[in-house]
Amino acid sequence: MRRIAEAATRGPWGLNPIKAQVDEMNTLEPVCALLWPTELRTEEQTIANGEHVAAFDPPTVLALLDEIEKLRQELAVLKPVYDEARMGSCGDCDQAMREAPMRDEDEVLGPCDVCEEMYAAVERAEAYYWRRDTERGVGA
Repeated sequence: MRRIAEAATRGPWGLNPIKAQVDEMNTLEPVCALLWPTELRTEEQTIANGEHVAAFDPPTVLALLDEIEKLRQELAVLKPVYDEARMGSCGDCDQAMREAPMRDEDEVLGPCDVCEEMYAAVERAEAYYWRRDTERGVGA
């Protein structure tokens, strides 16, 4: 996609409904023509198609691809930490729980300070991403 966007006519692009085409806005050179309405496509759909094509001009596509790459890099760093944190506890706590004799519920060992911090960080991360996704309308 990046190769295609970089090779395409620079933007911004805009819909020219009079000529039924998408134009490069700085030069008004045509980028692509739209098919006129038919019995299968209304005039509103034709205009919507042109607006859609114009909205995804090369600068927009390149910005989206850059954002995707940034998020993939962020995910590559954060996901292993998150997955480990979601697994429950550190090796020291796991070892202590395995070595501890059976206890009543009231006597169960709690997590160490490191695990407590890890749980708190996971909760903060989940809250942050939930708020971010809600603000962006993701999953809505």
